[in-house]
Amino acid sequence: MNVTLKHLQVFKTIIDCGSYHKAATSLELAQPTLTAAVKNLERELGVSLIDRSTRNIKFTPAGKELYTHLPAIFERLEIALNSAKDVAYGGGGSISVGYIDFAMLGPLPEILTKFRAINKKVHVDLNFISSRNQIEAVYKRSIDLGFIMSNDNTLPDDLCSKPISREGLVAVLPPNHRLSSSSAIKLDDLKDADFVMGDSTWSGFNNLVIRLCTSRGFQPRIRETAHLREELLSLVMAGLGTLIYPECIENTSRFGLKIVPITDVKSIVTTSAVWLKRANNKNLTLMLNQIDDY
Repeated sequence: MNVTLKHLQVFKTIIDCGSYHKAATSLELAQPTLTAAVKNLERELGVSLIDRSTRNIKFTPAGKELYTHLPAIFERLEIALNSAKDVAYGGGGSISVGYIDFAMLGPLPEILTKFRAINKKVHVDLNFISSRNQIEAVYKRSIDLGFIMSNDNTLPDDLCSKPISREGLVAVLPPNHRLSSSSAIKLDDLKDADFVMGDSTWSGFNNLVIRLCTSRGFQPRIRETAHLREELLSLVMAGLGTLIYPECIENTSRFGLKIVPITDVKSIVTTSAVWLKRANNKNLTLMLNQIDDY
């Protein structure tokens, strides 16, 4: 497919300006050139992008779908070009970082703050990815650095790792729960409770919780699952179940929920940074300098 950025820029500008004439003026091109560019783009895609049955510029459903993706494409292009210029002049560039929620509620924000204070021109691309998928992404160089729950994850020989936090567990309870006034509980105090848990993205942590419950003689009764932390907390607030979470949950908004330590589970959740041994991104080395204190 021979679609160029020029084709996309012309199409986007026509839609943004609302007319071929204004777009031609904005791009400093002749109007027939714009018309030809759009026709070439439509021919390459095999679909109509602009509805020519009306006097006003309107896109077809296919044109609308294409248009929704263009701002992000041109934003990424600008970042790439600026990074290339910065590197050429001795700085800048980018680093791609994967993370799980435990890292973002834990040391990761402080790590990023220190890194950005020293490396102001470096673009940090953050991606919320499951631990298992982060390992694969680091190995395949899709991301430069991952922050994973390392308890159950075996790393390939080519990957390095460094723990940045170790935490115990807490129970997140609605305000009217029978245990919400407790200063601390044991895990088997929850044996008759309904649970809310993360979806398959959280499988590593879910498996850990299930194993711990099984070792206390009960299977957790999972009533609801969700993808995001805010969704999980909302489910607890709705009274649909109890959430077991690492202690870092205390660093976020609680929506009036009660957080009670589980005293018979010590520092069991380990969050680690992982990276490729043979990586050649200089910004990775700069980022790793910020985790030496953990």
